[in-house]
Amino acid sequence: MAVDVLTYNALQQVNEELRLEIASLTEDITTAQASGGGGGGAEKTDAQCIVEMSNMLQANQWCQIPTGHGEDGTGSFTAGFKVCDDTGYYRCGRSCTWTVPSGTTQARFQIWGSGGGSNEGRCCGFTPLGSSGAYASAIMPVTAGQSYTLCAGCAYCCYAQSDGTHMIQTCPSYVQGTGLTNFCAEGGFSCIYLQIKHRNDQFFPSQCGYCCCNWMNGCICKSGAWVCSEFSTPYHGYPEGYCDASYMPWLNEDVKYYGDASGTDASVWGIRGQWSYLSADYAMPMQYWAATSYGFPGCCCGRGGCWVCDSCGGWCQNAWQQGVRQIPGVGGWGGSRCGGGCFCGDAGRFGMVCVSYN
Repeated sequence: MAVDVLTYNALQQVNEELRLEIASLTEDITTAQASGGGGGGAEKTDAQCIVEMSNMLQANQWCQIPTGHGEDGTGSFTAGFKVCDDTGYYRCGRSCTWTVPSGTTQARFQIWGSGGGSNEGRCCGFTPLGSSGAYASAIMPVTAGQSYTLCAGCAYCCYAQSDGTHMIQTCPSYVQGTGLTNFCAEGGFSCIYLQIKHRNDQFFPSQCGYCCCNWMNGCICKSGAWVCSEFSTPYHGYPEGYCDASYMPWLNEDVKYYGDASGTDASVWGIRGQWSYLSADYAMPMQYWAATSYGFPGCCCGRGGCWVCDSCGGWCQNAWQQGVRQIPGVGGWGGSRCGGGCFCGDAGRFGMVCVSYN
């Protein structure tokens, strides 16, 4: 009987060792399956995480995004095309289907989510720029005859209004097809409250009856659509230098990219949406340093360059009216008014899909 007990204990020990070995092998297999294919479910590398979380002031990190194919990333692409709004409004969406042509073995898919709009505002006050959309790039092997659906997101047809109407997230851009899983770049936002959340700013209740919170030393009005100044001081109208504040560019934490690509040396990189630089000086009054878009480093500009002062002349920076910032994924232009009535908001810019292949 004693021998049976010893034998039983020995078998139990052997079984436990086998169970642990099986668990370890299962974990190794799962890890190998996840990391296989260079992006097919693998966790992001440190470099990918750094690029994703880099705002426009760290745009030098964006050069880490691969632009060529092959193990060393030096393989070149010899042909390509883009899918985006060609109506002259620079805010609408487009879509098509692409069939991989004969002889093509590698492709790069780039997607820009559409930009968030800016809001209508009123005297005396300002509206910040809408956030940019996310960006993503996938390089992967393809085979002739494969079909891909390419969808460039619309920046929304209606302008956001001063009462908060149409203040929504704009449409994503995406690509669907063999070897791609959930490859998508989200569109931007326009809401001031969301920007406060992302910047982790402090804001506090205001005693004025028309507005509910203060931001940049002004009063947030109408569901986070615009900032007014006349209700944050004892006097109506121009407060003469009362409001001074500035905020650096920042990430839009809720505007992300997604996706996996399968195949040898495949990879997916991306950048989150961006909030622009803002400076409120009511002696001057508003200055913007507009967030740029990947692939368009010299096109962050409105009138007067990337650093632009809205002189309270009330000019509306509508893309289809003024030809300002006709590039994918950037947010609608902000505005301010020191006199007169309301000023118009601006739609964000179009989403885009760019395909390069060898």
